[in-house]
Amino acid sequence: TKEFKLNKNLSIFLYAQVLSSFGYNLLFSAINFYALDLTGSPIRFANVMLLGILSKAIFLQFAGMISDTFDKKRTFILIDIFYIILSLLLLLGSFNDSFGYLMLIMASFAINAIRSISQPVTKTLIPAIVEDKSLLKANSYEVSNDKLGRIFGPSVALALQALFGFRATLIFSLSIYVLTFYLKRKLVINVEKMSYNSTSFRDILQKFRDGFAITFSNKSIFILLVNAILTQIFFHSFIYTALPSMLHGLNEADLVTIKGVLSFVNMTHAGIWKTLNSWIQLGGAIGVLLSIFVISRNRDVNERKGLSWGNFGISLFGLLFSASIILFKYFNLSTLTLVNLLFLSNVGLVFCFNIFTIFFSLYYQRRIDKGKLGRFAANFMFLFAISSLAGTGIYGISSTYGWHYSTVILVVGSILKFLVHLIFLFTESRINE
Repeated sequence: TKEFKLNKNLSIFLYAQVLSSFGYNLLFSAINFYALDLTGSPIRFANVMLLGILSKAIFLQFAGMISDTFDKKRTFILIDIFYIILSLLLLLGSFNDSFGYLMLIMASFAINAIRSISQPVTKTLIPAIVEDKSLLKANSYEVSNDKLGRIFGPSVALALQALFGFRATLIFSLSIYVLTFYLKRKLVINVEKMSYNSTSFRDILQKFRDGFAITFSNKSIFILLVNAILTQIFFHSFIYTALPSMLHGLNEADLVTIKGVLSFVNMTHAGIWKTLNSWIQLGGAIGVLLSIFVISRNRDVNERKGLSWGNFGISLFGLLFSASIILFKYFNLSTLTLVNLLFLSNVGLVFCFNIFTIFFSLYYQRRIDKGKLGRFAANFMFLFAISSLAGTGIYGISSTYGWHYSTVILVVGSILKFLVHLIFLFTESRINE
């Protein structure tokens, strides 16, 4: 009976988490893609994303303190109430004639401020829901849920906007948040496994001072963190910033083969590039599901092996992405073949990214004190946000000058990631000796 209740409780948590992640990515992507359609400018498209990431970076340090101090279940529920309010305000605002680029920037800032609180709280809830022996599988589901939300959110946003418009996307996201709120209310938290600290002003100041010390206290974790930052800058930003801009820039000659395949649907140029982007993102979803399958069948919890497979695979598939684009630009590869190669590359890239993230989560959860997990999670997410900010800016600028600049940047990132993981393996060997 206890095991049944535990599994049921974990299921409620995971369903609520994947819906919340999906809802956030759906709404944030809808705002971004609407800005791109509204302005037609890759720079303005990147600016909306940049401000959202900046918002997340600003609020993450407060989020870590909130996660380690206040009731996690109430905070977990309150997040979706804020999402519901924001979706309603956007929906009502969209009927106003003055609704435009400025409103989209403000919405991007607000939704990411809410998201910044959600992430550390979610990470610190897992040890309170499962036993240590089940952490690997629980992390695999939690990380995979987050990835599925990142993949399906933008894809569904693109599809809904292409077929029904911006308002339909807002209505759909609102319904997702209402359902998530209902599920989160049913969640049961093991209070004995939670660590709540004092809320005095002096203690809060101390938490801010100690925050980054936690992140840099373990050399191996720090090197893994650097590697994860490289992934955010060079790979994640490429998928979500450079790739949509590239597809948006395809001309009529490039789209001849694609229009032949999609001849049964009468689509505009905007509809076609969004459909292509959705197809490539679907490859990422398959990669996530494959990683869940592999982890669920893996009885050997070898952190070093899992981290190595993940890191080296990301570098390899990053180079495959670059090679596909080079073949298209300089060797007359058809657009249809390009899109399918990018689809397959994204399957492999996200699969390896998920494997790395699952084992990284397991690695730090076993080494960081549970009373400090919230601040540690907030710290690395803060660094991720800054990294995404840098990556979005880099690819936003490079996309305005042509595909080849973004491709070269991706190649550099693949090589750097490979080298940094070699440093981690060397450091681990020294520590073990």
